[in-house]
Amino acid sequence: MPIREMTVQRRVDATIDGAVEYHIHYSVRTDILTEPKTKDFRALDLLAAPGAPSEATFLAVSGAVRAYGRALASTDDQHDEHTHFFTDGDDYQIEYRYLPPSGAPITRAYTLAAVRAAPGAPSEADFDAVTDFLVSYGDAAAGYS
Repeated sequence: MPIREMTVQRRVDATIDGAVEYHIHYSVRTDILTEPKTKDFRALDLLAAPGAPSEATFLAVSGAVRAYGRALASTDDQHDEHTHFFTDGDDYQIEYRYLPPSGAPITRAYTLAAVRAAPGAPSEADFDAVTDFLVSYGDAAAGYS
């Protein structure tokens, strides 16, 4: 089973006019002993690709992942955030990091299954659409087959 990792950086600090930007670092490898194949891209690139989920679906799912982390960390959405995903059997482990302008980052760990099960979460179909597309897009962009 391939090992996949992805970090989604939600940037708001030091962006033009405080615009929210999403930057993604994706890596995939056959096993722990092989070198990962990596690719960096923006959510805008991903969403412009053929077959991509709608922007609304992507934002709902990615927003639910971050909102879950924010709730655990008792933070807001006013500064940069990183969500790091990595495969762990049949689920994804997530490490959420909130990056305040001063002081240490605040981190919390949880699973994608916990986010999916949370009250008010997007539908299973929305999660599956985003997850499946991220994996196929990331694998292709990184040159993994």
